[in-house]
This record gives sequence, C-alpha cells and structure tokens, in this order.
Amino acid sequence: MVVLLVAKPSLASAPNATQTPISQNFLVQQSIPPTATLPIPKPKSYAVSDTGPSTSEVRAYIEEVFGKDAPRAIRIASCESSLQWWRINDTPSTGDYSIGIFQINLYGSLAKNRPSKEWLLNYKNNIDYAYKMYKAQGWTPWSCK
Repeated sequence: MVVLLVAKPSLASAPNATQTPISQNFLVQQSIPPTATLPIPKPKSYAVSDTGPSTSEVRAYIEEVFGKDAPRAIRIASCESSLQWWRINDTPSTGDYSIGIFQINLYGSLAKNRPSKEWLLNYKNNIDYAYKMYKAQGWTPWSCK
C-alpha cells in the first residue's frame, strides 16, 4: 500500500480512499492500491548538479578515455546528446532507441549484444562503451561526425 501525506486543509480524496489524522496539520491518505502502475514522466531537463555530471566532467572523461581522438569524440557526443547523460531517443519508426551521451542504440536485435539502458545511463559506462565501439568500428556507428 502506498501512503500519501496530505495537508489537512485539502480534504479532497480519491474514490475508495481512507483518511486518518496523524497530527493537527496532516492526514494519511491511503488511496493507491499496491498493484497500481503509476506513469513515470520523461524529464525535460535535470538540475545537473543534483543528478549527474556537469558537461565539463563529461568532457574531461571523454578526453581521458579517447586521448588524442577526444576532440572528434566530443564533437560527436555534443551532436548526439548535447553531452547530456540522461538523453534517450525513443523513435521506433526510425529504428532508434538510443541511450546516453554517445546515444548507444538498443533498438531491436542490437540490444542483445549491448549493455542495458540502466548501465549505459551511467556517463562513464556510456563513454567507455562508445570507446570500445570506436576501437572496433571507427566513427561509423554515429551519424554525427
């Protein structure tokens, strides 16, 4: 059961909800069944300082991993995701489900031989995996060059 704290002046309740006073100012409202699925909205932006690396941290790690090839890698990552670690491009009509800084595509059969979305959302993992792809295939996996 999910328990919601509701400020006492707002006594509106959902159907089948029960409210129990826990103090003078708050009520406990139990209104969401344990099997309910709540939609999780896709974020439009994050406060980088609160949730992930800054773009300067991302650039520094790309420079560390790619070495002399870092300028081009930074151009590609900037084009692909604006250096945003949380960027997800979910466009099935174009065969695209790309994750993170280097937009590693996990669409369809590509996902079988690649790391998980959760793993790729770690910016260092994403950069490390992009470097492996680069060493194996050059810059061909990316449309941004």
